[in-house]
Amino acid sequence: MVLQTRLSLLPHNAKVLSSDLAVSFNKGEYTFYNSGGPVFTFNAKDRLGKRTAGAMLTSMNMVKVETLAEVIGVHRSTIFRNKALYKSEGLEGLIKKKPGPKGAVKLKDDVLRQAQLLLDKNRSNVLTAKELDLSEGTIRKGIRKGILTRPDKTRQNNEKLKSVKARSKEDKDSVGGVGVKRHLDRFSGFQGKIKEAAPEFVPSEAVSCGGVLLALPFILHAGLLTVGKRIYGGLNNGFFGLGSILLTLVFMVLRRIKTPEQMTEVSPGEFGSLLGLDRGPEVKTIRRKLQEIRTRKLAPLFNGALTERWLEEDGDCLGYLYVDGHVRPYNGKKHSLPKMYVPNRHLCMPGTKEYWVNGLSSDPLFFITAEATEGLLKTLKEEVIPRLREILGPDRRLTLIFDREGWSPQSFRKWVQEGIDIITYRKGNYEDWSNNCFQPVEGIIDGQKVSYILGERSIEWESGFWLREVRRLRKDSWQTSVITTRQDISLLDIADRMFSRWTQENYLKYMEREFNFNHAVTYDVEPADPNRLVPNPKRKENIKIRTKINQEIERCLKQIGALTVENTTENQEQIASIQERMIRLKKEYDGIDKKVKSQAEKVPLKTVRDPAKIVQLNRDSISFMNGIKMVSYRVETAMINLVRPFFPRCQDEARKFMKAVFQLQADIIPDEQASKLIVRLYGMSNPRQNKILHRLCNLVNEEKICYPGTKLVMDFQTL
Repeated sequence: MVLQTRLSLLPHNAKVLSSDLAVSFNKGEYTFYNSGGPVFTFNAKDRLGKRTAGAMLTSMNMVKVETLAEVIGVHRSTIFRNKALYKSEGLEGLIKKKPGPKGAVKLKDDVLRQAQLLLDKNRSNVLTAKELDLSEGTIRKGIRKGILTRPDKTRQNNEKLKSVKARSKEDKDSVGGVGVKRHLDRFSGFQGKIKEAAPEFVPSEAVSCGGVLLALPFILHAGLLTVGKRIYGGLNNGFFGLGSILLTLVFMVLRRIKTPEQMTEVSPGEFGSLLGLDRGPEVKTIRRKLQEIRTRKLAPLFNGALTERWLEEDGDCLGYLYVDGHVRPYNGKKHSLPKMYVPNRHLCMPGTKEYWVNGLSSDPLFFITAEATEGLLKTLKEEVIPRLREILGPDRRLTLIFDREGWSPQSFRKWVQEGIDIITYRKGNYEDWSNNCFQPVEGIIDGQKVSYILGERSIEWESGFWLREVRRLRKDSWQTSVITTRQDISLLDIADRMFSRWTQENYLKYMEREFNFNHAVTYDVEPADPNRLVPNPKRKENIKIRTKINQEIERCLKQIGALTVENTTENQEQIASIQERMIRLKKEYDGIDKKVKSQAEKVPLKTVRDPAKIVQLNRDSISFMNGIKMVSYRVETAMINLVRPFFPRCQDEARKFMKAVFQLQADIIPDEQASKLIVRLYGMSNPRQNKILHRLCNLVNEEKICYPGTKLVMDFQTL
């Protein structure tokens, strides 16, 4: 089908846009034609010309908005906006300028020329700004806007960037193995002559998942390398040392590489570019290094030192602490581990029980690996509270928030005297309050508006021991009772802190979903406590027999009742037979019941199982990887806190954004002369995310963090 137009003679390069309009583009100018000839022309760089053409031509219905937007290279929403301004205010609406200063304020005339001369002499941004009495941000902003340019050194580095294709071919053709290029360092590492290979970066284009480098300043701030080197000192001499292994593990977690075996699916050369090495460690190297770390049994000290560092930086996070349990299921068949209830699977499974302690923002602080028979109350008494006192001293007052499993008014009374307050759900049956006892309560907590229907009373649980009861009335008339020893905080604060326990539950779910939290890096085992008390299996078997006998007696009684309805001779004989059987069953029942009562409910595990088979999963390996994943979560959260103003409605959206950032490609450009490591991140899926990424890079650059093991300051940029 040929478009029928009313257009007469047109230039040979003209493009027909509609039956009334055509356009030609020649020497940087657009010219529009109708049946009478040329009607409008403007230069491609003329913004006002574009706005006027879009508004006028579409207002006269000479062309569709979508068609014109594609031709002149603007978004259709821009034309719609200009069209509305043209109709309401005329041409004046199109030429209005934004209020405020026009153009550069500080970089003008002589200052601009002097700044460019200094940059051409390979002066850094800092030195250039210092000589001209400006801020470094002013110079950086001038470069970003294009009124200043970096010297040829940067352009030369850009030209030397190794493409993905070139790197891939070089890695594949390496004689010593895929990606192996630093032969001298590897030979020295093999002989044990170097502690670990130093990072050496080469200009590389489009490095896979280079966005994870944006997390490096936050990893350093979390103390991973500092604490790791202080606790472990270092690993055995070799090409890969403690620093590179710790960074490898955190980068794996942030990139959602959930097991060492999945590293076989990652290009080793690309991963090595993130570490400043020729290639990343292979699976057997990671396993060997983890085994070396595990044999030192220093994971508890490692995690404890991390916790102390975090508390020194933010001691206020300990005002309220959430404590909750987590079961790490064991799906293997090789070892026999104690079974425990897994809530999210609604069944009992072999596994390991942990109790996690989190701050108000759900950031993890530490965890306790408990024995199979230990509950929350016992763990609070014997592990959590002593650990907190060890870290904070005896005078710091704390508030613990936990569920009904830790209910014990006798313990609460003792803890209050020791400076430990509690907020928990009330356990047991209790009568409902009248609806007159409740009233709507609203307020702002942590910047969020909250609203509940609440009531409160003081109750004397024991002589002289008063507790504060707060109840929430839901729309379905259900009353939720909260008990606390805090008398100095508001009613709303108590309710919101208790009902915010979901943040810790969400943390555990997120860790399991995103960081493969329940996966054990190794299924090595270690001896468990053989004296741990377990239910007596012989007693349990006798209870089953007693129950079956009792059920049989009840069936006999029902049969007798049915036969008694019709009093026949035959029925009387059957009743006598059943009664004789009941007498025998009762004797058996009494004998079994006597055995059950004489047997202990719990016995030492070693009496029912071979002591050689009483094992548990290696705690040190689980503890170490928990520490790595805690650091990773806190790093991700710290980055989210910087971009939170851009995601006010949904924290999940912010976490998805950070996950996408870690997957971005990036150019890595070392500039030894300027002492910089430029990481140029590629674009994201939409303008909003690109804008947020750009601001995040600027905020990170203000910290001026050097890549570990080098003197190169990391400079994050966006394309």
